[in-house]
Amino acid sequence: MIRSSSRSTLLAMALSLLSTSVAGAAEERAHPTNYPHRHVEPGYGPPAQPSPVYRQGKWHPRGSVYFGIGGLGNVFFEQQTQITQVYRGGGGFELFLGARLNDYVAFEASWLAAFQRTATTSTQNGNVSPIGASVMALDVNAKIYIVPWLQRIEPFVQLGVGAYFLTESFVQRLTGFGLDVGLGVDIRFSPVIGIGVRAVYRGFYVDNREQSYNNIPTQAAWLNMMTFEGNLQFHF
Repeated sequence: MIRSSSRSTLLAMALSLLSTSVAGAAEERAHPTNYPHRHVEPGYGPPAQPSPVYRQGKWHPRGSVYFGIGGLGNVFFEQQTQITQVYRGGGGFELFLGARLNDYVAFEASWLAAFQRTATTSTQNGNVSPIGASVMALDVNAKIYIVPWLQRIEPFVQLGVGAYFLTESFVQRLTGFGLDVGLGVDIRFSPVIGIGVRAVYRGFYVDNREQSYNNIPTQAAWLNMMTFEGNLQFHF
């Protein structure tokens, strides 16, 4: 009885030594004994590093360029000067090219043309009404995004300067310089396509007292104009 128990104990010890030898040989084949390494028990060791998180929907990267075309309407604020009593506002279009510097600021250059309704007014040369009247402008503006962390809907403030031209039949020009102040919002449908709306006050000074133009009253005046625009944009 005792011999049988001793034999079982010896057999168990032999099997244990054999399994330990086999595991050691396998580990030795996986890497040499002098190979620098360490064994970490499950649940111990340094915590796993989190996967990097990238901002999703980055639709206005630094240095991106965009262009667009918009339809607009404009109105002049009537004042005591005869020029403001002749030009009554109208509608036209605007072409613009811009560059987004960062999440906060973009710069934009634009050309505007708006064809005007006119009224007849009395001057020292008789009753006049411009023929084929229009307003054109070349502007440079900064767009400041007031909620820069948004991706799809981006409200902004617009500030800039411009050169303005009052024309008759695209020939006779009355030139002035002024400033732009506006509010708007850009809405992005994708990283490439978006739309925008904006309302812009445009004030500019003209002085044609020293020259004579067909049918345009010869006065100096500060003109006040509002434009309301909707546009389509393409971003690159």
